[in-house]
Amino acid sequence: MGACIHRLLDDQEWNDVVVALIPSLSLEDKDLLHRLVADDDFFLGEAVAMAIQKRPDQALLTMAQLAAAHAHPQVARAGKLAVKRIHQLGRRPQ
Repeated sequence: MGACIHRLLDDQEWNDVVVALIPSLSLEDKDLLHRLVADDDFFLGEAVAMAIQKRPDQALLTMAQLAAAHAHPQVARAGKLAVKRIHQLGRRPQ
């Protein structure tokens, strides 16, 4: 699916389709995730951060931090929540 999303992003007319696909995307393709978070369309970065919130993993911390530092507040807010979810992974309730 990653190659398909790269092609859709290259066309720049299918971003709403890409946003809809992100929740189903494997979060292992760091180059694609970086491209999505850094895109001018802030909805893409927000969707990636929200996907990380739902499937947090220590390997995604850098991407979550990138989203948290985004200039657009919607992406930054979602990114900060993703970072928080990742940090909570190792904690156990007492």
